[in-house]
Amino acid sequence: MMILEIILLCFMPFHATCFSLWLPSSCLNFILGSLDIKLKYRVCLLQVWTVSSGFCFVTFAEHTNAVTALHFMANNHCLLSASLDGTVRAWDLFRYRNFRTFTTPSSRQFVSLAADQSGEVICAGTLDSFEIFVWSMKTGHLLDILSGHEGPIHGLAFSPTNAILASLSWDKTVRLWDVFEGKGSVEPFPHTHDVLTVVYRPDGKQLACCTLDGQIHFWDPINGDLMYTIEGHRDIAGGRLMTDRRSFANSSSGKCFTTFNWGKQQIHLYVRCG
Repeated sequence: MMILEIILLCFMPFHATCFSLWLPSSCLNFILGSLDIKLKYRVCLLQVWTVSSGFCFVTFAEHTNAVTALHFMANNHCLLSASLDGTVRAWDLFRYRNFRTFTTPSSRQFVSLAADQSGEVICAGTLDSFEIFVWSMKTGHLLDILSGHEGPIHGLAFSPTNAILASLSWDKTVRLWDVFEGKGSVEPFPHTHDVLTVVYRPDGKQLACCTLDGQIHFWDPINGDLMYTIEGHRDIAGGRLMTDRRSFANSSSGKCFTTFNWGKQQIHLYVRCG
């Protein structure tokens, strides 16, 4: 597996966030003939860069509002992007064009994005209506609208072993959905603080959730049981000198995990501080 580094400049919360995605090395080689790619998207532009040369070789400008999420389709070599303009767009990384646009009956603001392992289903979560929209990648038609959350849906993740979708919301819950059957979980996974990120273990047998209070909760997605919790709040205090004027104690940000990557042998945590 290779790491794809992405820089996201998101102007809704007025800060920049850095995170990483895991992609097969064969997919990286096939997209750009390189082992490393850097993407930068700001406001309405989506720009693709090659790190080896340092040049931007394509800019997509079809979005009319801030781009808030993206997802690589490893099987058919395309890129998906979600935006506050109410559209999800699919980009051909061979011909550099927007070949499909996913829309809704009424205008919505999208802030999260995911696709199932087969690449047949596209899902996007909203900031305003607290819904998840499901489209067919092949036809572009809207298949379903999943309702149940009571806050913005800022994260989506498909299980690596089946078509179960996990959604996280600022309503302090994580929900599981059977996308093909159109069914949600009987009960949500409750948390004491807003959920910031959710990741499946590679074998699909555990679900990790990071919350605003700096904790990491591990759930059994089959039985719905909380397995254990890592108290990571105090661990984020590292990384600064005692003489620094800005520290963990007086900083209003950086006291939670905002990005989570699950390796094959261990857990990799990336923390946004300050």
